[in-house]
Amino acid sequence: MNIGCPEGIDFFSSKDLGDWEKVLIKMMKRKKFHEFFKGVKKIGKGNFASVYLTQRLNDKVNFAVKAFQK
Repeated sequence: MNIGCPEGIDFFSSKDLGDWEKVLIKMMKRKKFHEFFKGVKKIGKGNFASVYLTQRLNDKVNFAVKAFQK
């Protein structure tokens, strides 16, 4: 099964997504998050989580990150 973009071009396979998930789980543990990313600003807030604009430190690429409160 391939996950396609809106134009119908194959983008990621299920295996690729699974591999990415494993990498992200390892990277996104709270204690290591700030080794890879810098928070820029809060861009949204809900009942259970906030969304932050962050920047990856090694290449300055911006991401939105949803942070859930325990």
